[in-house]
Amino acid sequence: MNHTAWADINLTALTHNLATVRSLAPHSRVVAMIKADAYGHGLTAIAKALAGKADKLGVARFQEAVALRDRGINSPLLLMGTLLNHETLQWCANNNVAITLHEGNQLPLLLTSQLDHPLEVWLKADTGMNRLGLSADEFTQALSSLQKDSRFRLKALTHFSSADESSSPITQQQIKRFATLTSLAPDMERSLANSAGIIAWPESHADWVRPGIMLYGDNPTTAIETDLKAVMSLRARVIAIKDIRAGDSV
Repeated sequence: MNHTAWADINLTALTHNLATVRSLAPHSRVVAMIKADAYGHGLTAIAKALAGKADKLGVARFQEAVALRDRGINSPLLLMGTLLNHETLQWCANNNVAITLHEGNQLPLLLTSQLDHPLEVWLKADTGMNRLGLSADEFTQALSSLQKDSRFRLKALTHFSSADESSSPITQQQIKRFATLTSLAPDMERSLANSAGIIAWPESHADWVRPGIMLYGDNPTTAIETDLKAVMSLRARVIAIKDIRAGDSV
């Protein structure tokens, strides 16, 4: 006997989950996160399924953005990670790829870049995640410097550390800190909510939400039910193999 296993990817479930995101955050635009090979579901297939349905697609690495453009996917992209250089910044500006400024030492690179087209820059504030993000002083400095430069289109984001807890005081503090920082530019579009924020913290929805794991059917909260459907299912099949005598060709 031989066993064969494979993963089925249900794109109907994927678009259903995106519709669930929109029903929970009806006044927000959506950055659909497809980083890490779309959470193991297949970068290209998921990107094609979400193209034209999500407002942006979010990736973590520059190479993911290049791969999508090489495969003919023209959806607006948001690059969440990767330290860039002058060449890659120029490529992003030319290919409708927004970038994230999450370290203060990236600011001089941006200000000295030579760009043929405007570049969308999302300023990532560290409001309590303590992983990546600008400190309050770095955020204020970056905002002040980049606001004066017509090459840049600014947005702001932060990332929750404990949004899966629906009454977390940490999340409440993060929302307040982010509101204080972004009050310096009240017309700037903002994004706070990851999957857990979308489900558990409606006050965090703002202009943009960034669903990740919930797009693929997983609810990161413990106490709030949602109508999400699993996108991946594992299948197995048992294959009977006839006895092979010694000397038979195979």
